[in-house]
Amino acid sequence: MRAMLCPTCGVADVKPYVAFECGFLYKCENCDYIGPVVITVEPTDADTFLKDPVFATEDYDFTLIDVMLLQQVANGPATRGKVLDGLSLANRHLDDARENLTKLVGFELIVEGKNSALNITDAGKAALTELEDNYRIDEITPHGLAVTKEIKSKLAAVYPSRFTAEDIAEACSIDEMDSQLLIRHLVERELVREVSDLGIFAFTDKFANEMDLK
Repeated sequence: MRAMLCPTCGVADVKPYVAFECGFLYKCENCDYIGPVVITVEPTDADTFLKDPVFATEDYDFTLIDVMLLQQVANGPATRGKVLDGLSLANRHLDDARENLTKLVGFELIVEGKNSALNITDAGKAALTELEDNYRIDEITPHGLAVTKEIKSKLAAVYPSRFTAEDIAEACSIDEMDSQLLIRHLVERELVREVSDLGIFAFTDKFANEMDLK
């Protein structure tokens, strides 16, 4: 059975809202979007994206959730509650984030002090640097998509052409779900604008300036 993602926030918490003879309106329980459009993906794509290992040691398989947790603590001040609240993760991943945070404390990459304050240790900083350097993670979008320097370089290669989600998926070697989330993130940052109701997009001058393409 395929999972349904909200086209607005990317969270898999969408349910049929109103039924018509010609179809459904759907409602997202996360952001209250109501509309006829949803993104359908295979459950394995939706459920394992953030949990796929990005770096492995003898003791632990680091995932993108771990990268996000370490970044949140490094940016402190932080408590467990603040760290988890600061992660824009789909609800299905919050239990994983809690579990991973406990593991990172157990491995002493994060320490918990007075008043439940969390701090990243030198070992944690080294692990975070290695994760960011080896996998060249430039930023993580609010939807949980890791944007690497390689992806940004491939986006620059598409500039200044107009494009669709399929074009970006092919150019960046990512699946179409991630492509749609990436485009939505770029639109929110005003780096990309939609130029047609047919799903055609164009880069903005802001993108060109950030990528030093002018």
